[in-house]
Amino acid sequence: MNNYRVQPFSSHVLRTPLFPLPFYFDLLENYSQETLLKLFESPFVREAIRMASPELLIALDKWKENPSGLSNKKRNGLEFSLLKYIARMSARCTPFGLFAGCAIGKIASKTNIVLKSPEDCTRFTQFDMQFWVALLQDFSKRKEVRPHLKFYPNNSIYALGDFFRYVEYNYVKTKREHSISALRKSTLLKDLLFQAKSGMTVDEMVSLLADDDSETAEALEYINQLIDFQFLVSELDGTITGSDEWERVFAIFNKIPALKEDCELLQRIKKQFLKLDATLIPSEKKYEEIKMLIQKTGVEYDEKYLFQTDLNTSTAVNTLSDNTYGKVLQAIRFLNGIQKKRESVNRVNFIKAFTQRYESREMPLTIVLDSETGIGYLQNSEMNDTHEILEKFSFKSKIPEAENQSWTAYDFIVEKKWQECLLKNEKVISLSEKDFPDFDANWDNTPATFSVMIAVFSNEGIAIESSGDVSAAKLLGRFCNGNVAIHNLTNEIVEKEAAHHPNKILAEMVHIPESRTGNILRRPVLRAYEIAYLSNSGVNQDYTIDLNDLMVSIKSNKIVLRSKKHNKEVVPCLSNAHNYSSKSLPIYHFLCDLQSQDLKPVYSFNWGVLESHYNFFPRIDYKGVILSKAKWMVNKKEIETFSKQIDSELFKLFTAWRLERNIPRFANWVNYDNTLLLDFEKEVCVQLFLKSVRNFSKITLEEFLFTEDSIVKNTNGEYFTNQFILSFYKEEL
Repeated sequence: MNNYRVQPFSSHVLRTPLFPLPFYFDLLENYSQETLLKLFESPFVREAIRMASPELLIALDKWKENPSGLSNKKRNGLEFSLLKYIARMSARCTPFGLFAGCAIGKIASKTNIVLKSPEDCTRFTQFDMQFWVALLQDFSKRKEVRPHLKFYPNNSIYALGDFFRYVEYNYVKTKREHSISALRKSTLLKDLLFQAKSGMTVDEMVSLLADDDSETAEALEYINQLIDFQFLVSELDGTITGSDEWERVFAIFNKIPALKEDCELLQRIKKQFLKLDATLIPSEKKYEEIKMLIQKTGVEYDEKYLFQTDLNTSTAVNTLSDNTYGKVLQAIRFLNGIQKKRESVNRVNFIKAFTQRYESREMPLTIVLDSETGIGYLQNSEMNDTHEILEKFSFKSKIPEAENQSWTAYDFIVEKKWQECLLKNEKVISLSEKDFPDFDANWDNTPATFSVMIAVFSNEGIAIESSGDVSAAKLLGRFCNGNVAIHNLTNEIVEKEAAHHPNKILAEMVHIPESRTGNILRRPVLRAYEIAYLSNSGVNQDYTIDLNDLMVSIKSNKIVLRSKKHNKEVVPCLSNAHNYSSKSLPIYHFLCDLQSQDLKPVYSFNWGVLESHYNFFPRIDYKGVILSKAKWMVNKKEIETFSKQIDSELFKLFTAWRLERNIPRFANWVNYDNTLLLDFEKEVCVQLFLKSVRNFSKITLEEFLFTEDSIVKNTNGEYFTNQFILSFYKEEL
């Protein structure tokens, strides 16, 4: 029995490239290096490349000015780089710089979408997070600045035995590397930690520690060491949540006499950013003015990591029919019905280890997750420790372990459908509820909100691109600062989630794993509460949940996280698309994993264990909605012989191989979330493909749906690839 129904939010987000698809196709149709370089003259192309890779822009200019001055190898490398970018800004919808952007639309009785010209698009530029963090750190380290700053305890500190343990970080080139440090407890240190929770200056801390003038110098040295050790952190440290980071920094600078000129410089830079974003294609002079102002601060920068820009596309009309929404929801219901709830191996192992060690006790989270004295997290994962002396020897078995695959009823059903499809020489597998005896579409464990990304091609054909998140805010958070309409939609989503959990605290996770990652993590304050970890919080201290306030226990085989201060269960939330499962600190990884506990997200269709058994997978269809596009798995050995062919024979031999594999003319090379559109009837695309995949052992090609038309067009009638993010919420019946 269903206790819930699912409803759509009234707004959707449309993602499109800057240019229509014919921009790329027309180039391929009459391809030459000369026509490619002609497109490079477009100010929109130049600006998009500038924002992505200033070094490439300079190299391309040199090639254009003196084509014969470069070696063939260098010239070919630049040619393929430029061609990839042209494909990127014509065929791929993922927002990045000026290559692709977003626009908000509404549900209506009919689909009608018309994009305005690139001149009508707007942009939102910020400092790249890597430079912004470095800039703030440079100021905070200055001798004349430190005495005026407030310092707070590092928010990773916790007490363990006779020590305070905490995480500090260092930058190795551009990477932020973390390590656990410890300081021995003392009465003075305890007092300092308690008093500094509300923020203290160096002088205030010295006064707290020194009984008289004779102890002042020693106390000052001690405080400076605590700051250098990152036991105490500055109020000037970067933050990733908040509506106006500039104003936060100005408020700090304004109280520091030594930074009066620098504050004026930054205010001028902020104004220059507004001028920069006044048009999509600012003049070179505007960039130079900002760089000159930065140079006056004395802070070094890498031009490649200086600016970060988001594109807001503009539409004359942007409505998606309720009929399309209905079809998508019907398809999502089907996916929900054929999928079983997936148990997180991480959580299962944690619950087992916690119960064995602590039984039914409630324990401080920081103690439990300590990797040496607690149980840590990711209990069965291998350590990645290395030492140069060990690198010379191999202690691993020479025989690779056979992978044990567990086939489910789902896998057997899908394989049977796959075999039937191939026996009948068909290209599409149509699924229905009757194919799955255990079909169960109830929404009880579905997240309170979720989103589905779809593509809508000719004749309003629909393909589900992705689904499976635990919050509809995940794909939207990073665009909120530069797009008011997306921010409003995200606030609606967050309000629905809060209403769904009235007796729990939904706390946003605030953490900077690496500076550059901060570009996708930046967002406004979206929730009343935040859990800050190695980052400043964007909310008032009363609403910042300290790690030491969090207690963890196991009840009814479920992890329960509780705030002592508020005496409520806490549900961590992450309103961005950060892939935290890779190389994250244990506490951050644990809290992010916890957000999906008890939930059954509606995942995209997947081929299960069949992925490793076959090299072709037909299109999957449910009532006219494409659940999975056709794809071809290519082994490196299949195509490595092509690299040995002379140019005159290459295209002919490659085409023979492609037709034998039934690979269509148009296909996307898919590498995780990156795609490259290829027209295999064009020799340059065959060369581009072989060059791009030469270092990959397994290659995935996927059918391309926008071969003829699309429902998204511009005012000239040219058609666009597209992605729509549709957001849904569930409500009780």
